[in-house]
Amino acid sequence: VRTVKKFFKKGKIRKIAEKTGFIKRKRKLDAFEFFISLTFGSLTTTTITLGAIAENLSECISRAGINDRFNQYAIDFLTEVFSFFFRTATENGHNINIDVLNQFGRVNIIDSSSWELPPGLKSAFPGYNIAGCKVQLMYDYKTGVIQLFDIKKQTCNDQSYSKTLGDQISADDLLIFDLGYSIADMLKITDDKEAFFISRFNYSGIGLYIKKGEEYERIGISEILKKLNGNETIFEFECYTGNKEKKIKIRFFAVRVPEEVANKKRRKMCQNAKKKGRTPKKESLRLCEWNFMMTNIPAEKTEDVRTILAFYPIRWSVELFFKQFKSVLNIHKTEVRNNEDRLRCEVLGKAIVVMFISYCYSNARSEAWRILGEE
Repeated sequence: VRTVKKFFKKGKIRKIAEKTGFIKRKRKLDAFEFFISLTFGSLTTTTITLGAIAENLSECISRAGINDRFNQYAIDFLTEVFSFFFRTATENGHNINIDVLNQFGRVNIIDSSSWELPPGLKSAFPGYNIAGCKVQLMYDYKTGVIQLFDIKKQTCNDQSYSKTLGDQISADDLLIFDLGYSIADMLKITDDKEAFFISRFNYSGIGLYIKKGEEYERIGISEILKKLNGNETIFEFECYTGNKEKKIKIRFFAVRVPEEVANKKRRKMCQNAKKKGRTPKKESLRLCEWNFMMTNIPAEKTEDVRTILAFYPIRWSVELFFKQFKSVLNIHKTEVRNNEDRLRCEVLGKAIVVMFISYCYSNARSEAWRILGEE
């Protein structure tokens, strides 16, 4: 109860509404009731309808009247509420105490999720087929608190977005991300901030180099694998990556996968190549026997290869948030047909719910770890 009261203070919500200009004078629409309709009020329905919002209001307001209130002021109001929740959650976060992770400041996981929208929203949210929305999410695994929630058009790809993340990274952070963000610019930004990364290796977006004197010579993965001594299942190779401005020293890992996994990767590669009228190279098919990872965590910080590789599966915990968004909150379902502002308000409202759930989860997880030694 204390936690709920800490977040959901009617007076605070109403003050934010006045501060952002959503409520400028006394009127029928109550800011707190509007806020509840778009957050926890949405849990009782598959989609948020104007009629459902009207039922949650103490004063009688028409559907048209409610629809008119979805504007930039409403977006600013909900954005500021989200920021208030973020600050409250961050200030009162509960770390999960794991020795091997305590050497890092935050353990930030970055990922995105997208969905299609009605055609009338295409001008505001262009998608790959019709209209589409994408959410960029970053959260700290140690506290369980969302660090970043950004609503974008579906065509905003992860590689381009990764170049904008510099302000979100602090020294000693550990960033865990997948191939979508694994480009030379992102690695440079992270290294410049004196932070660390773990990622799968992106063949098309990153080059590998060995240093010879003052020069850097590009090297292929096949050349690296030739240095294997026998039937190793895990192989570590020290090299460099980066762009023209800066080369970053990294540890490159090759991890042999089971034969059934390798065959599955080959089948997928062949299917994709066939669609494009091509045939996969033999070398590419052979490389399916391996997963390739990289990190700039120095050996003096974490020497054991298996420990570093164990960090990466933590990334899958972000799927819990996306599952909440789609399976529980139905973020991908909407009655909105052409009102961009209303759609943004709906997404922000559901993001606030997820922020609160993640904070409660953080408390529960911290206590379970402290008392039971389990997640």
